[in-house]
Parts: sequence; C-alpha cells; structure tokens
Amino acid sequence: MPAIQKTRLNTPTSVGNALDLCQGFAMYPIGTLRAGVSGESWTLPLIDGHWTIGPYDGAVLQLTIGCDFFFGICGPAYATDLTVEGTATDTDISLTASASQTIAGVVIGAGCTPKIDIRFSGWAIDDFSYKIAAPQLDLIGIIIGKLLDKQTEGSDDEGFFGLPSGASSSVVDKGPNALAQTGKVSLRPEFYFIFDLMQFIPQLRPLLLFLKKVGGSFSLGPTFNIVLPFELNVSKFRTAGHEYTVTGGSSKFTGARTGAATVGADELEVELTHHSSVEFGLGIGFELCVLKLFSLARHSRPFDILALLKVHTTTSPITNALKARYGATDTAPPMFPEHEMNQGQEYEILFEDAEVEVMA
Repeated sequence: MPAIQKTRLNTPTSVGNALDLCQGFAMYPIGTLRAGVSGESWTLPLIDGHWTIGPYDGAVLQLTIGCDFFFGICGPAYATDLTVEGTATDTDISLTASASQTIAGVVIGAGCTPKIDIRFSGWAIDDFSYKIAAPQLDLIGIIIGKLLDKQTEGSDDEGFFGLPSGASSSVVDKGPNALAQTGKVSLRPEFYFIFDLMQFIPQLRPLLLFLKKVGGSFSLGPTFNIVLPFELNVSKFRTAGHEYTVTGGSSKFTGARTGAATVGADELEVELTHHSSVEFGLGIGFELCVLKLFSLARHSRPFDILALLKVHTTTSPITNALKARYGATDTAPPMFPEHEMNQGQEYEILFEDAEVEVMA
C-alpha cells in the first residue's frame, strides 16, 4: 500500500480558514439536525462594479464590497481538524499527527462579516484576485450595548439587578493541539450570568460612576452557570478497504486492522467519538473593564446542581466521520450549501441526513 501523504481531515471552515460551528457536528444530535443550525444567511452587496483602464487593450478592474449576514443559532456543536501522515498495511496503521484544533459550543444571534473582493486582469496579467474579510461583528452585542448606554444616559442608575453581564452571542471553548498530541480533547463551553451586587452598595457609587465616565465597569456577585462538558476521541481510521482501531499518544496514532471498510485506496477516513453532558451551577464572579481597552473577568468553578441532585446527563458515545483524499490540505467542502441571498428573494434552509450513529 502507498504511503499516506500529509492529509488534513476537517469539518468545513469559514472566512480565514477558521473552523465553523455552523458546519460542524451536533453535540446532541436530534433527528437529521446535524449541527443544530437554524436561521438564515445572505450577502448584501454594497458596491459591485467593473471598470476598464486604458484606451487600448485596457485592463479590467472589478471591485465588490459587501457584508455577509447571519441570523439564527448554530449549535450546540463541535468543529475540528486533524492533519496526519504515515503508512498503512494489511495488518496495521501508523500515523504521525502534526496539527489539530477543536472548538465546541453555541453561536446565537446576529452577525455581520464585511468583505472586499478585488479582481484585476489585463496588461499581461491573466487574473489577479484578492479577498479581504474583517472579523465577524456581533450585531446583537452592539445593539444591546447601545440600548444600555441610552437607558443609563443622564442617570445615576448603574444597571439592573440580574443583568446577564456574562451574556454573549458566542459561547465557544477552543481546544489546543491535544487531539493530535494525545488523541482526545476535553472542552467546557460555558455561559454565565453575574447578578451584580455592587450597584446596591452606596459607598461604591462614586467609583462606579467614575468607571462609567471613562468607558469602564465593575461587577461582582453570584453567578448562574450553564456548562456543556464535551470530550472528543479519535477511535478509528479507515483506508484502502481496511478499518483500524487506534490509540493516540505522543502525536502518533497506531493500531491493528479490525475489519473491512468501503473507503477507497487513495482516501483516508477518521472516526471521531464524543460524549456530551449538561451542568447547571452556582458560583461567584467579577468583571472589570477600564477605558474599554482593558478587561478582566474571573469566576469560580460552579457547584453542579444536577450532580447534587444525582441527575446524570451524559450522552451515550456518538460517532462521526471525516474523510479526505491523500495529500489534501485544503478545507473540506461545506456540509450545507451556502445561501447567498439578494433582497427580495426567499430561501428555504434544508438539512442533509446526519451521518451520526448513536451507540448504546
């Protein structure tokens, strides 16, 4: 069997080749809903023009400026990638892992990604293109921030009891290179509310007012936490009609052939197994922001209320698979079709059948 060149096995990525939860696998699969995606996205073009430069055999410049909008929810889901290379025989497999990354969690709300696309041809240049994409803007966070500024403008009231100061439209935990190094990774996406008690202490009111004037804030109090513990393992590889059960460690995957597979001779497939659970907890935390430039937030590890009640929420092992041809290092194709929408058009979001096997 031929050597397996460096191959990247990954869920589809978004702008900047970053992992995309909306194109990942569901942490808690329900029916055919693969990544818990619900919502709509479209592209709004702001400028889309062509210009000819020069009177004779002129060059053509195309400039497109627009925004990609998203409204809805992605997750709870995980997205991952793993790059390996090595050898496989009729009896065993040995792969060296060089890189990996895993993210897990939920993205909720509305986002906007500004994009610029420049294309140029002519003057002995066949075709030149360059794309620029800014980081996604959290539209809901921006709107809430503006509303709160308006609500407290001209008032000594520093906030509202129970305001979720830990709230965000993105609740995501990012894993290091652990999947490549050890064959498994554990993440704890967490969403929390701080019930701010500082506003009820009269002696602190001058300090809170000063922080507000310089674009800062300080919150301290009990927290209510929602945690989604998640553990992902590399369990099997498949190639050239063989299936191998593997163990990971020291950036290597080794194992013996344990069965047959339908994967082709120039393809590599990895089987991923994960467990997920849910925790509801209580703790204490604080957040400090100064000049809108420096921020510090800490909170204690919460007491798991469900564990105290002896309620167990861990799922049975759930498997998913990623496949690529030998030597593939680019991003995987989308699991879902991209929806580029123009104003006045309606689109229906369709979901593919989930390739998820729930094991008892």
